Amino acid sequence: MADENGADVSLKVAGQEVNLRNVKSLNTIATLITMFGVGLLAMVVYNHDSVAQTAQKNVVEATKEANQAIVKALKELNDQNVAALRELTVEQRRMTVQATISNCMNEPAMKNRTDARQFCERITRDGR
Repeated sequence: MADENGADVSLKVAGQEVNLRNVKSLNTIATLITMFGVGLLAMVVYNHDSVAQTAQKNVVEATKEANQAIVKALKELNDQNVAALRELTVEQRRMTVQATISNCMNEPAMKNRTDARQFCERITRDGR
């Protein structure tokens, strides 16, 4: 039976029936529910924070690994390009020498020389 200063409150929480007798104020129930809600929210936030930190660490590690793989691939590509450029430079030099020799041999003064090829190779090596 309820007192004049309080009231009987019957609640059903998580499948359990709770009877509160002579509750002086519904603020007490509201306070308990609020404290429970705040505690639950704090647990959810803490759990989310730890999961987010773990996920962030995983993303950072994956990004570092990916960057290292990219750097390695770029270094290999650069080495290949440098080697190809060296070969190209050697071939261009050889072709330049051959073109200079050919131009030398096509000059009218060289038409009558018997040693024109040897002469043109010698002056090409010497740089004229």
